Amino acid sequence: MAINPNIPLQANVVVDPSQGIAQLANALQVRKQNDRQKELDAQSAKSQGIQDEANKLQIDAAKQKIAQSGKEGALKAWGADLVRIKSLADAGQLQQARHELIQRKANLVEQQINDPSVDTNDTDELINFIDQGNLEGFNAVVNSELSGLQSLGLLEGVSGKQGLASAKTELFTSGSIQAMPDGSVIVKDPQGNTVTGEDRTKVLAAIRQESIDKAQSMANIEVQKNRDIEQVKSAEKKATQAFDMVDKIRGNIRNLEEAARLSKDGANTGPIVSMFPSFKEESVRLDNMQKRLGLDVVGAVTFGALSKGELDLAKDVALPTNLTPEKLVKWIEDKIAAQKKLATYLEDQAIYLSQGHTNAEWKQYQREQKKIADSVIKSTGVSEQDINDTMKELGWTRQQVINELQKRAK
Repeated sequence: MAINPNIPLQANVVVDPSQGIAQLANALQVRKQNDRQKELDAQSAKSQGIQDEANKLQIDAAKQKIAQSGKEGALKAWGADLVRIKSLADAGQLQQARHELIQRKANLVEQQINDPSVDTNDTDELINFIDQGNLEGFNAVVNSELSGLQSLGLLEGVSGKQGLASAKTELFTSGSIQAMPDGSVIVKDPQGNTVTGEDRTKVLAAIRQESIDKAQSMANIEVQKNRDIEQVKSAEKKATQAFDMVDKIRGNIRNLEEAARLSKDGANTGPIVSMFPSFKEESVRLDNMQKRLGLDVVGAVTFGALSKGELDLAKDVALPTNLTPEKLVKWIEDKIAAQKKLATYLEDQAIYLSQGHTNAEWKQYQREQKKIADSVIKSTGVSEQDINDTMKELGWTRQQVINELQKRAK
């Protein structure tokens, strides 16, 4: 057959067997690596699924534990506080954020009275970060807490990273600020217009000053609140002491009334008789009553052991049996009247203080009542003796007599 000149001649190609084997080996190696990678990916996916399921079980268990402990409301409140505090910190209002944390700590400390399990560790940690200027640590803890609360479904009204960054707009009289997802802050004037440049600087300065003033005002309120609480506690303590004293005074009055009865029934008293032992029944009883009244005096003014001379003095002060019977009865009646006045005063004070009033308010109340009494006495023309006689005759308190005079003067 003739050769076609249009078909080029091809040289015979000799294939190297070793080269083909190498290529086949490489192909097999690549396929093996791909198969291995697929196997690893499958194992990784399976492990991730197992891990996700384990995480879900842990979260479900945590939710159940929180629900059983009754702490769900407290944790949601903590989340809301954190979102607000983060918004303040992102806007550069660290002192306002710190004040929020201080206020939260005060509330927690108050809750510890009824629930010792309440702690302030997380709050203290954030306060310390602000005081140290460690914003990186502050943000790390806040973001970690928010992430944990969010995974447990305890971060209401917030979803995802964007929600955390723009959770709340802070409103002020001088304008408003809002932290955006990209980390920027939008500033608006009181009319709601977004401001930039020099106007933005002025609005931020005004907001910052407003925040400082508000924080100072709230701090002053907190100081006053704590002072008021201490004053009320002091008043309540004094009220309890006054009630106790009233009980003792009334017991003393009963003893004095018994002493007056014994003296009227013939118990021997007087400057000479008191120097000798008592044999008459009424006299012996009166001696015993004198000792009892002496113990009332001792219990009111001193503690510890007394010498015989000190005890004799206490008995003479409590009931001077060296007086004649007539004078002793008069002394006892005057003493009873004075004790009743004191008991009434202390009881009125105890009732007033136990209603949440302070000692200072009690003093002011007394002054006001004295002004009213002086005015009533002046307008009615009665004397102090008239008031005392009425109190003795009717068994009224001084305030009751003044109130009655006030009614009649109208």
